[in-house]
Amino acid sequence: MIDLLVELGILAATTAGAVWVTMRTRAGRLIAWRAAAQQSGLTVVEVDVRACCLVAQTGALEVSFRRPPVRKDLGVVLAEAIHRSTPSPGTLITIKGLAPALGLAPERGAPVLGRGGQGDLQLGDPTFDSAVFVQGPPALLFALLDAPTRRQAVQAMVWDVVVVAGGQLRVRLPESSATLLPTMLRPLLVLAERLRQPADIAAVLAAHVRDETMAEVRRLNLLALAREYPEHAATRDALRHALSDDDDEIRLRAALMLGPEGLPVLREMALRETGDESCTARAVEALGPELGGETAHALLARALRERRHLLARAAMVVLARVGDTEALRTLSRILAVEKGDLAEAAAVALGGSNRAAAEAPLVAALDHATDFVRQAAAQGLGRVGSIAAVLPLREAEEGYPGDTALRRAAREAVAAIQARSGEASPGRLTLAEGESGRLSLTEGNEGRLSLAEPSRARR
Repeated sequence: MIDLLVELGILAATTAGAVWVTMRTRAGRLIAWRAAAQQSGLTVVEVDVRACCLVAQTGALEVSFRRPPVRKDLGVVLAEAIHRSTPSPGTLITIKGLAPALGLAPERGAPVLGRGGQGDLQLGDPTFDSAVFVQGPPALLFALLDAPTRRQAVQAMVWDVVVVAGGQLRVRLPESSATLLPTMLRPLLVLAERLRQPADIAAVLAAHVRDETMAEVRRLNLLALAREYPEHAATRDALRHALSDDDDEIRLRAALMLGPEGLPVLREMALRETGDESCTARAVEALGPELGGETAHALLARALRERRHLLARAAMVVLARVGDTEALRTLSRILAVEKGDLAEAAAVALGGSNRAAAEAPLVAALDHATDFVRQAAAQGLGRVGSIAAVLPLREAEEGYPGDTALRRAAREAVAAIQARSGEASPGRLTLAEGESGRLSLTEGNEGRLSLAEPSRARR
């Protein structure tokens, strides 16, 4: 009995000692947290010694410091009391008041946000995109993450303990990093303030279109603005400003979105002799017949001479839409002379011209030396060919048995021609089912006239 009382007395004493050590440790933490908060300009509004929690405030942001709860059995408590040590999970800092739909995490810690969400949006800043995983509505993300905020976020993610989600920025510092708290807190507060919900997202995006230094980021801001806020007053002003941007892609996008107001910029881009060829070609194609047949001929001649294939293809599309005799003659000559993608482009342009005169050069191109040109010719005949093109298409199908793409294109073209011509109606020339190459002239139920054509294999 006496032994039991002694043991209970020892237990009570050691437990009381453990409680005293715990309270002393908590008091030390709260003092350190208060000092860090005051150094960072925070106003302390609540201190809870039992819960080991301190709450502070600055503007619309609420900042809490707490010791994450850890469950311990009696043995662990006694051991800590005896050895006068209190291992800790560190400090959890939570900053509330951020945009609720925003998600940020270190790129390698992205699963914290859940990759099943909206995915990792690329902002066009390689340094930021490689370091930070982001989620949220694109317009909001582009509005919040301007150049200074991106730099601040990259610096924060270096610590690898920062996560933004659900309107909160959370940082969990290990005990070994407790001395970093005063150094980390101020930049984290600056970042959190920048990540608050904007009052007018469209106005912020428009400002970025004017002020952002990285062209790709400017372009993506402009696209988000035009897509999400097409009727906002700031959108048209931003588009007009973008017409004088140094980046060709941005100028082109703005001109296309402004409609008639952007035509002078499109024309200037189409007629220039230097600059990004892709943008020049798209400007030419966007202008279409407004460019004029004579100008399109001149552009095509220059593009062919300089072997600028993108521009040449665009000029051919315009000529096909102009559709006069000279335009079709030029396209036919290119189809007959060129060997590669320019011949294919000519076939596509002729097929899109909606002119009967395009049929003859397309039929001739069914025997072109290049397989993809033959396929483009067959597809073009599906759009402009008459019933007279059915036999050449079937011969091409048989003549190149190993060219599956051509065979498929030829069959689809024949079906399209027959659909336009009224397949199997009296007096129509059609293909007899089941016998390749056989032609029939339908004369009602009796008197079917058939002419079997021998197959002619091509090499």
